[in-house]
Amino acid sequence: MKHHFLTLAATLSIILGLHREPVFAQIGGEVRVTPNTIYYAGGSCQFFDAQYRPILSVDAAEALWSCSPAKAAWVTVSPASGGYYEFPNYGPQKPLYNLAEMLNPFDTADTIYHEAVLLDGIGSSARLLYAAKNVLAVRDHALATTFVAGDDFSVNGDEIRQLSARVSASVSRRPGQRGNGSSNGLINTRASSWTYVTYIPERASNEFRWPEQRIELPRLRALIAKRSHITVQAIGMSITAGLNVSGFIGDERNFPPTAPYMRSYIELFADYLRTFQRCSVDVFNSSCGGKTVAWAEKFCIPLAAANAPDLIILDMGMNDIWGTTTPSAFRQSIESCIRQLSAVLPDAEFLLIANMLPDVTAPGAPPDGATIMKQFRDELLSLQRTGVAVLDMTSMSQKIYQRKGAAHCTSNSLHPNDYLARWYAQGLIHAVTAGTSTHLDQADTDDSPLLMAYPQPAGDRLSITVDQCMLDEGPLTLNVCDLSGRVVQTLPLNDHHITLSTDAFAHGVYCIRAESGRRAAHIRVVIGR
Repeated sequence: MKHHFLTLAATLSIILGLHREPVFAQIGGEVRVTPNTIYYAGGSCQFFDAQYRPILSVDAAEALWSCSPAKAAWVTVSPASGGYYEFPNYGPQKPLYNLAEMLNPFDTADTIYHEAVLLDGIGSSARLLYAAKNVLAVRDHALATTFVAGDDFSVNGDEIRQLSARVSASVSRRPGQRGNGSSNGLINTRASSWTYVTYIPERASNEFRWPEQRIELPRLRALIAKRSHITVQAIGMSITAGLNVSGFIGDERNFPPTAPYMRSYIELFADYLRTFQRCSVDVFNSSCGGKTVAWAEKFCIPLAAANAPDLIILDMGMNDIWGTTTPSAFRQSIESCIRQLSAVLPDAEFLLIANMLPDVTAPGAPPDGATIMKQFRDELLSLQRTGVAVLDMTSMSQKIYQRKGAAHCTSNSLHPNDYLARWYAQGLIHAVTAGTSTHLDQADTDDSPLLMAYPQPAGDRLSITVDQCMLDEGPLTLNVCDLSGRVVQTLPLNDHHITLSTDAFAHGVYCIRAESGRRAAHIRVVIGR
């Protein structure tokens, strides 16, 4: 009989596409678990804290795919032979990007870093968010290969055109699959497909500002101003968990993790608070694919309350546009979440996400999905007050789609790519810093755009610009190093700008390092065409 149950559990695992070893080594008794983590169990679950006190009972239907509660340490599964499997959002791969570049605000910054376009064959073209005054770099999905203007691409105003096959060599667009291998109706554009453009924009007109709205999060702002400890709690769905950013490992059948291994907008926001506001941050992302607002209403207390968050991000909607609720009932469920959590966490503040529009022109989205999402947005905006703010990605995504086309911003009709996920993160930053500096150019870190170099690859000249705030720190050292860290040349710098002759350099990759007082910055450059 035991062998029969094990075979059944293994069969369920194969059907659902959950090809992982169970967390426990033997069947029976309590099993060690990780809190705030997506799981699958083959039976009903009873969760306990570290002292074996019961904290949540989950029936078998919910346990087929859910998120473990806050402070969970142990679980028992009934029947025990059903097994318990965990699915963390991220693996051991470290992000391979400059955080400040990824968070440099698309709507206001002097430089647009790594704007995504989908180029899928010689002669294909895409539209940039702004007309480009100066293109600084065009790179592959991993930000590792730099393409050459005139050979690989051309840019005219806001249009980029593919000239060589190598630009699209890693493009991969495939039908989406469920765990059992059947179609899910989506067409997935994998993370290896994007080309990234860094450029100086022409901002004669700028329709991409964040909507003017009431954002009052006084307690959170005070914590940031004091560089205090902040606990961030997210409750949401697959977008919130990180589907389909390049570092997400929870859907390898459809989206294998790919450089530059970006994490979800929740983690990007937490990294911003740590790196640029110098706060200590705990982040709990209690999000699970496929969940609706009714799930958040039912489980918000066990998912979040024990973590004692200062900021709670509620991100629902993409699974509710399928007729599972009405706009007014959607609002009522979000109100219920706020009411329940405020009763036990009176100091917590809330950020509600009005989600990106689904791409109703692409396979897999309901025809009326965009209309319903706008209705959800309007209901959320009606909840704004002191301590409750709304990030309006609905309006922003509509403007971005109209300019660029949704295909350049989404991994399928329901999920953002890295580029659009960065808009979410930048929107959160805007919400908590509106009216103040975001300090992306003032961090005491070498992950900062205090140093710029262009063009790349460099021909016979390389222009290097150092931010004035580094010069103000005192004497500045500017070195060119090879990849082993050996100093190849020390550069004189009497102003914030220098033009370097590359005649004496062998073709290859170098690192330019700037140090001044407590500040340091570095940037990778390619010399040779």
